[in-house]
Amino acid sequence: MAISFVATDYLVEGGTYLRHFQQSWSSHFAATKSVEYGSPNDHPFDWSVLLKNWDTTIPAVVGVIVLLCRVRQRPSDILPLAWLALTVAVFASHKPWWPYYYIHNAIPLCWCAAIGIKFVLQRIRLRRAVGWGVLFGVFGICALGWMGARLYLEVASIRNSPQTYSSLLLQQIERLKPFAKFFYTEEPIFSFHAGIPMPPQLADEPLNRLWSGDMTSARM
Repeated sequence: MAISFVATDYLVEGGTYLRHFQQSWSSHFAATKSVEYGSPNDHPFDWSVLLKNWDTTIPAVVGVIVLLCRVRQRPSDILPLAWLALTVAVFASHKPWWPYYYIHNAIPLCWCAAIGIKFVLQRIRLRRAVGWGVLFGVFGICALGWMGARLYLEVASIRNSPQTYSSLLLQQIERLKPFAKFFYTEEPIFSFHAGIPMPPQLADEPLNRLWSGDMTSARM
């Protein structure tokens, strides 16, 4: 499978994907040589992300307590605990941390949250604990309201964002497209809608490349 992918990349794109992957890999793990654009230490783990996702964090805490209490009887319960502990330990210490890294924490966090919710529901059903049932109901209503509000705001933000595909700039680019082989823009989405590729060395410019010295303002 890997061999066929590499062969296809070379035949169709001339090895573009592998060069891009090598560029990203080398800059990601390279030592910091330039602080012109800040440094990785300016981007630590954002602990507030757990507070923002309290609807998952709270039941996950319950799930962690349940797993810790029964891990001796069920050794397999160590898996979600270890997974969550590993991701928290790694990303709490790793710099830089970017918001999309949260997916690594979210998977074991949701697993623990599901265990916590299942445990509470079983307790309510078996013991007919009215108080716990009311508390769980209130939490559920608040959580659903919170998720609904966030979803609405995100959709509204997308709908109110500039519609790049209908930009007047793209109409001008289309007129000159026959004379262009590459196209550089600070907003890569214009390259996508114009159908003109970015120069390979400039198509991806994460801060890691600037920190490692792989790309500089002068070179750009």
